[in-house]
Amino acid sequence: MDVPPGHEEAPVLCIYCVHGPVPAAKTCMQCESSLCDTHLQIHNKTLHHVLVDPTGSIKGRRCLLHNKLLEFYCSEDAVYLCTSCRRDGEHRGHEVDTLIVASAKKKEKLRLVLEKLTSRREEIKKKLESLQEQVTEVEEADAAMDRVMAVFLDIRKQLEMLEKRVQREITRQKDQTVLRVSNLIQRLEIKHKELTSNISRFEKLQSLTDPIAVLEGQDPDRADNRETRPRKSSGSKSSTSSKETQGYLDEGQIMATLHLVLHNLVMQMRSAVYMLDLSLDVNTAGDYVVISGNKKSAQWSHINQARPENPDKFNFFQILSSNVLSSGRYYWEVETSKSGNWVVGVAYSSIDRKGNKSFIGFNSQSWCLRFHGKEYSMVHDSKLKPLTLESPLQTLGIYLDYEAGCLSFYHLTDPIQHLHTFTSTFTEPLHAAFLVEHDGWVTIRS
Repeated sequence: MDVPPGHEEAPVLCIYCVHGPVPAAKTCMQCESSLCDTHLQIHNKTLHHVLVDPTGSIKGRRCLLHNKLLEFYCSEDAVYLCTSCRRDGEHRGHEVDTLIVASAKKKEKLRLVLEKLTSRREEIKKKLESLQEQVTEVEEADAAMDRVMAVFLDIRKQLEMLEKRVQREITRQKDQTVLRVSNLIQRLEIKHKELTSNISRFEKLQSLTDPIAVLEGQDPDRADNRETRPRKSSGSKSSTSSKETQGYLDEGQIMATLHLVLHNLVMQMRSAVYMLDLSLDVNTAGDYVVISGNKKSAQWSHINQARPENPDKFNFFQILSSNVLSSGRYYWEVETSKSGNWVVGVAYSSIDRKGNKSFIGFNSQSWCLRFHGKEYSMVHDSKLKPLTLESPLQTLGIYLDYEAGCLSFYHLTDPIQHLHTFTSTFTEPLHAAFLVEHDGWVTIRS
């Protein structure tokens, strides 16, 4: 019977304690009596009755038909039975158990259900923890984004300053060159007038018919010596005139400034928070590609690695990174071999894994720098752009701005050299992509 709200259920008392109220420990269904711990010990020594938690209402435990204690349970009809009901033909052949056995069976079912529910609860708890970690990572990513944007803001400022410096340097050198040439033109015009005057006098003197007048005229040898004889300062003037007449801008000085700033920018990218920690995805590796234990190096091998077949596996000597590049800015560095063939670039996740169209660079789904037959080239959609380099490539810097559609390659030498920049509109997630062939190898820098 339910207890009305605001009222406490009266305690069940031992019926054998006559000297005062003592709470009952159990209720015996056969004796229809409640007993305290003391009287329960005496009861248990002689009888093996069904004991339940103390209850003050035993009427509901009797059969309404035979007025006998309910001792059995028919699981087929889901009803309680007394001894007379059990003998009744209505339940003959049914699965009938004592209340204790039926209760034990149900408890076992409850235990199994509880195990499943507990397991499910743990799964949900782990998912909640995982989602909370993702929320934390997203919040940390926001902070990282702020730091990255600050770095790029600084880079833009440096580029603007560099542009202004180069413009000022070009203007300064132009003004100096124009001034030098203008001064030289002015001096040469004066000399031209002097020579014209002398020529005019000598022509008049040459045209005279009076011998004495000719002989008393200006001595041509003195004038010729004054114009043609070596002077102490003529060497420096000639050298100065030569320099003045060149009029070229000092491209070496300008390029040195550009290289210095480019070096600083790459150093910033290397140390910035978007320096990517790449790992190779073994599931994508072809059978003749050996992967290092730290998943940072890939090397061609003539021994078949016999990897299990899977939809991501390449048929050729190629491999992708496990990292997915789907938004934001990334920078990573790769060391390359001087021998063999290799490819370093990026590719969509959907790139073919078999056939000629699966080669990195020779489809619309990948962009790369290719070293093949001792020659370097930039390749996309089967279009090759040869590169001419003064020294072999050993270390590459690759910068990707996904949203801007920008993929840049740098030769990390001294000075740092910009090799090429692809511009595109990326429409799918990207992976770093590599090919190694005929003793070629690549290693991702940590």
